[in-house]
Amino acid sequence: QQTGSRRIFIMGVVQWLLLAAIAGAHASAAALNSTLPHRFHGSRPNFLILFADDWGYGDLGANWPETRETPHMDALARRGMRFTDMHSMSVCTPARAALLTGRLGLRTGVVTNFQEDSLYGLPTTERTLADILKQGNYSTGIIGKWHLGHRPPYHPSFRGFDFYVGLPYSVDMGCVNSFNVNSPPEKPCPFDPHAQIEIPALPLYMSLASNCSGASNCNANIVAQPVDLTTLAERYSAAAKTFLQRHAPGNSLDDQPFLLYMPFSHVHVPLSHSPRFTHKSARNTTFGDTLLELDDTIGQILGYLKEFHLEDNTLVVLAGDNGPWQVKCDLAGSVGPFVGDFQKRLGGGSTGKMTTWEGGHRVVGVAAWPHHIPAGVTSPALVSTMDIVPTFAALAGVRLPRDRRFDGVDISPVLFDNEIITPGREYLFHPGCFGEASGDLDAARFGSYKAHFASFGAAGCNETMSIRLQHDPPIIFDLSTDPGESQPLFAPPPELVAGFQNALARKLADIRNDFRSVANYTGGGQEAWPCCNPRNVGCRCFD
Repeated sequence: QQTGSRRIFIMGVVQWLLLAAIAGAHASAAALNSTLPHRFHGSRPNFLILFADDWGYGDLGANWPETRETPHMDALARRGMRFTDMHSMSVCTPARAALLTGRLGLRTGVVTNFQEDSLYGLPTTERTLADILKQGNYSTGIIGKWHLGHRPPYHPSFRGFDFYVGLPYSVDMGCVNSFNVNSPPEKPCPFDPHAQIEIPALPLYMSLASNCSGASNCNANIVAQPVDLTTLAERYSAAAKTFLQRHAPGNSLDDQPFLLYMPFSHVHVPLSHSPRFTHKSARNTTFGDTLLELDDTIGQILGYLKEFHLEDNTLVVLAGDNGPWQVKCDLAGSVGPFVGDFQKRLGGGSTGKMTTWEGGHRVVGVAAWPHHIPAGVTSPALVSTMDIVPTFAALAGVRLPRDRRFDGVDISPVLFDNEIITPGREYLFHPGCFGEASGDLDAARFGSYKAHFASFGAAGCNETMSIRLQHDPPIIFDLSTDPGESQPLFAPPPELVAGFQNALARKLADIRNDFRSVANYTGGGQEAWPCCNPRNVGCRCFD
């Protein structure tokens, strides 16, 4: 199975190299450079986004000394700026939509996860970061988990990406036959052709040009189903090497800047890794071994930047999509100090992934760019993954769409001047993920103060989900003295309470008056599954 899959994978990469060379008509950068901030004239950066899955704030050694499996990522933090107050959404699909659009789910329509049989995805009325950077002649690639729709026109090859190697959604949304650990254990893909299955085998896509192959379903771009999870990190590293090498000096795309977006599946359950990492982590657990493989893979990719002389002109961002999925007990990561103690008195449950407690959305954040972003800086600035779109657009010298508003802001002054107050941001809102209320703005930040308008505890380790409680007036914590949200302010100043309430009203009015998209979550059953071989059980192919 591995030999056949690998041969197809390598042939596909070679095909992409030829296509890229043939199609390599390069637009002049002179006009684009004229729109760049003065300090960056003549040096439009490349962009590399490293985005880990279910990766808690405490799962980076630079954030939490108990974590010792991240030496390469810790070194990246020392070479750049480490954020202690970076935020994402609190669950998979909305986090990816927010990063790629710079907009909240109430604007994009994406407020919960798409499924294996979803007929739709991120609305086509939304512009992705890849679409936006195409205005500046950027080469664009995604290697990893997409989770924004796997069928045309939602597949990444229709959303601005020239190159795609990866999974359509989370690793627990398809059966596999390779080593993996989950609780409860995953059911393997059956070999019995008469077996009844609930989900298809987990597919690996490779799309080497815009608009996928495979008629109306992109199925012709599936190169392995089920994918071997123990070799997935190796495949991603090889694909990244191929993509980056094309931009090395002297190669066919050396004068074309790039965006490479790498949303890893590590450390989402089921956990899996190459056998060479077994029992190699400091904590000697499956989670630790999987985290160690993630760090090793990122180390390889950063090494390619150096090997191909791209490091000095590449802005690297390292972040997580949401907090750890604590219902998985010792297979989940760490929230660090952001434990959400007050929820224990409100009804219990997890305060990690899916919640608006800090452990659900405060994530790892690192940015590095030699000679531009100061090294060894720890920034307390309040920043968000939604800031990536406006910041990258400004550095690339391209315009954001003018027919809509963005929730992210350009954080260039934070990155390059070490500003600790994020310009253009007074409040930052955190959407919830609770049934029909998913996407509602349940919490907000103002300086060190955090208000909860509603809250709940997700299903946790041996804990059930709590009910969702409305707070009117909002409960307010001072995170500067209480990062664990253990005790709300007894009598917060009336002007602080009113400020939060008025800010929420203004935000909702702004969203109502803005361009908004509508996401369609309709499923199509087995006919909508990604499937490279519908005649075989689970769509198995290349076995």
